[in-house]
Amino acid sequence: MATRKINRKRIPRLFIENKLTTRTVNLNANQTHYLRQVLRLRSGDRLVLFNGLGDEKCAVIETLTRTGSKVQITGSAKAIPSSPLKLHLLQSIIKAEPMDLIIQKSVELGVESISPVLSNFSVIRLDENRKKRRLEHWQKISRSACEQSGRHCPPLINVPQTFSKALTAIPSNTTRIALHPSTSNTLQDLSHTFDQLTELHILIGPEGGLSPSELDEANATGFHILGLGPRTLRTETAAIAACTLAQFLWGDLSV
Repeated sequence: MATRKINRKRIPRLFIENKLTTRTVNLNANQTHYLRQVLRLRSGDRLVLFNGLGDEKCAVIETLTRTGSKVQITGSAKAIPSSPLKLHLLQSIIKAEPMDLIIQKSVELGVESISPVLSNFSVIRLDENRKKRRLEHWQKISRSACEQSGRHCPPLINVPQTFSKALTAIPSNTTRIALHPSTSNTLQDLSHTFDQLTELHILIGPEGGLSPSELDEANATGFHILGLGPRTLRTETAAIAACTLAQFLWGDLSV
């Protein structure tokens, strides 16, 4: 089957939950709608399939209808290597839209894991059912961010947990920082102490910041309390900026 030439700088990517071990893959109506209506693909167009388990395959669309489609796997795709920095984000839970933005952008920036934290000043409270629904929603955002950014494995997103549990879950002897606007110490100062880092945990407070007791607890458990400069940032801005700076200082982000 001839491959239709399309003028694109990048080949579209699609997350598939199945194992990519067969020569052909059948796509459901939702996946087909995404290919037809969002990506505007047609029969003969190329794409990359990945399943979040390390499998990444080149494929060509064979058939594309309103109710389903079939793609043919043509070979293995070259996956983007993971960052040398294992970056873990502990994000206090905030309102839905900015929290979604943090999930999306931190995945694009290569975080290894995301731990939603129920902080003292968090305005959002979740029962068990809402925790489950939010987790499924965040995982969907994560998969979409992987499709966009070229990641082949989505990060681990943990179930929302209390502040103390999130801190005690961090392995010992790993570098950890908590952001707070009142300090003049910065990530760049930390880079003078740690020329190379292979793992870093970043703790971000909610809209009202971390409470005094939470700052004390973080300090007592080995967190470096750092800021991001003279301006007070929104929590979603701080999370994105911190992940960006960390990947630039110790990871694979370049200028």
